[in-house]
Amino acid sequence: MDLIDLNALSIDGLPLPPNADYAARKAFYDMLGMPDVVDRWLISTSRCPNVGFLKDYLMISDPYNDNVFCVVEQICKDIPGMTGSPEKHYTLYLRAHLTKKAAGHCLQRESPRIILEEYFGDKQMLIAPLWTRWATPLQGFQQPLSSFLVLFIRMSTWPVNTSRNGLSFQMTRWASSVLLDHVAVNIKPTTPQRPRIVRNSSPAQKRKQRRIFNKYRAKPIQKIDYSEAIAEDLN
Repeated sequence: MDLIDLNALSIDGLPLPPNADYAARKAFYDMLGMPDVVDRWLISTSRCPNVGFLKDYLMISDPYNDNVFCVVEQICKDIPGMTGSPEKHYTLYLRAHLTKKAAGHCLQRESPRIILEEYFGDKQMLIAPLWTRWATPLQGFQQPLSSFLVLFIRMSTWPVNTSRNGLSFQMTRWASSVLLDHVAVNIKPTTPQRPRIVRNSSPAQKRKQRRIFNKYRAKPIQKIDYSEAIAEDLN
């Protein structure tokens, strides 16, 4: 997947001479930042599609349930081009699947289908992403659950997803729901202990505190009998 023959790709319409050699093509390819971030991510996942080897590195207690299975699908459609002739439109979709133990609710076990990248044009062009030339349109791999949910939320801010009505909201809602439930299941609630009141047990200190309390405590209101004074006034 990560091997590419730059000399076999077309450079029509690009700012390169028609007889550009490999060095010129490679310099232009690197200047564009290619392979891009999506291609590099897919290359790394194709090399290690199973995250079991990260068990000790990430301290994963249950490698089978503490991961998601990602399915990436490439779809190509013909759309009307600027010149009237059909133009290729490539779209790369991703959907994540969770096990029953990792996601308690059935609606959490499958993520919304999101878009990783789009490309318009011939896949044999030098500037075409690597995934447009996949031999098979489907790829599958695992990702650690917690880190993938953070990545999924970050993907919700990508223009290809924000341009779809309501998709970014669905992405953040799904990822937040799964993450909160996952934490709640693994971190059990505990009852906090009552704070212990530290008291001075010295007899002398107790007597001193009692004297201070008696000195400043509020005195009770005395009841005054006004009946005799009222009787004298009446006489």
